[in-house]
Amino acid sequence: MAEKIVVGDARKCASCILCMMLCSFRKYEEFNPSKAAIRIIYNEENLPCEIVFTEDCEICGECVTYCPREALQIVEIEG
Repeated sequence: MAEKIVVGDARKCASCILCMMLCSFRKYEEFNPSKAAIRIIYNEENLPCEIVFTEDCEICGECVTYCPREALQIVEIEG
C-alpha cells in the first residue's frame, strides 16, 4: 500500500516561511511558525535551506497548495 508524504526541494525554496505560517494557522488558528509541522532551517553559508517535517505533519497539503515557488509536493511511496 502506498503512503503519502510531503517532500521539499530546498533549491526552489525562497525561505519565505509562508508554509510554516499556514501550517500553524491550520492546526492552532494562530500564525506562529514555531508551532508548524514544517521547518525551514536556514544556514549561514547562503546555501539552500533545509526543509524538515515533524511527526505532527498531517499531509493536509496546505503548504503544497500555497508555496509560491512550488518547492513542496505530495508524493506516494511504496511501503
